[in-house]
Amino acid sequence: MGEVIKSYKGFNKNMTYRGFQYEEGKEYEEEIVEVCDHGFRACEYPLDCLNYYYPNESVYHEVEQSGEIQKHNDDTKVASTKIKIGAEISIAGLVKAAIEYTVKRVKKDAESDEKHGASSATGYCGASSAEDKDAVAVAWGYKSKAKGVLGAFLVFADWEYTGSEDDTEYDRNNQSAWVLNGAKMVQVDGENIKPNTWYTIENGEIAEVSE
Repeated sequence: MGEVIKSYKGFNKNMTYRGFQYEEGKEYEEEIVEVCDHGFRACEYPLDCLNYYYPNESVYHEVEQSGEIQKHNDDTKVASTKIKIGAEISIAGLVKAAIEYTVKRVKKDAESDEKHGASSATGYCGASSAEDKDAVAVAWGYKSKAKGVLGAFLVFADWEYTGSEDDTEYDRNNQSAWVLNGAKMVQVDGENIKPNTWYTIENGEIAEVSE
């Protein structure tokens, strides 16, 4: 059996994409694969989906890609000749999957990553900003912060450091010393969450960052 890649794909809310109707649980196959033109396209890194399928007009699904496979040079987009459509996943689910992806592949001190549609801060005290009402800003590094314009979504990961500050065997880049307690998503509504204002998560609650 050839390589099978677990990835994530966005669709229009009626489960169409480029005029073709997809269904959950079904498998599809094409003869030609090219990252930009032919084949089925999805993203290994969950939040890369938000650069191609905007949250206000899309639904997201876990998928499995196989057959002939080509990968994109600029991000984790994958094109394949075969695809199996799995369960629907929420934006919060995409965020949780992105955190798991990051924990497996990237150290906590990774630099912030700014993209249209999805801005994310992975590093210690990182900052993420959503400059478009359909964008999502993700703060998942320890003590990271996020802000956005009115209508944007902010997502925060609640990390707990389990190592002792005085124990030389632990350091903040040691993945085993961290526990993910969960992630929270809020929308900048102008009342509870103010636009263009930095927020973070403290003890599981979203809090405005004091200057």
